[in-house]
Amino acid sequence: MTDIVSRSLAKELGVTLKQPFVIENKAGAAGQGATEYVARKPADGYTLLVSATGHVIAPVMQKKANYDPVKDFEPISILAKAPNLLVVNPSVPVRTMPDFMGWTKAQPSVPFASAGTGGSTHLGGELGTVRSRRQAVCVG
Repeated sequence: MTDIVSRSLAKELGVTLKQPFVIENKAGAAGQGATEYVARKPADGYTLLVSATGHVIAPVMQKKANYDPVKDFEPISILAKAPNLLVVNPSVPVRTMPDFMGWTKAQPSVPFASAGTGGSTHLGGELGTVRSRRQAVCVG
């Protein structure tokens, strides 16, 4: 999502400001690598970070994040909003969240996939299994 938003923003900024914007996608680790990279760059106004929830989640989840999300960055704008969705295989006999939570209580474990460790989809999956008191098996 951040790559798509970044490229769209770069295109519009390039047209508006009549200068090129170069996207350097540093994927992985829920954005922590890219965030650390930008935090170490000089504050010259030429390096921008388009980030998602990993930007603020990583310092809490990791023993050592090489940046402070509040002190090392100045927020400019919310560029996009993307809801997290919970979807299940059609064979799972639930159609609502309360039904799902009840169903999980009867299961020995509830495997789930997410967009990556430490991101909002991963934490949401973990939260759901903790609330249902069942072991999570993260498969994504």
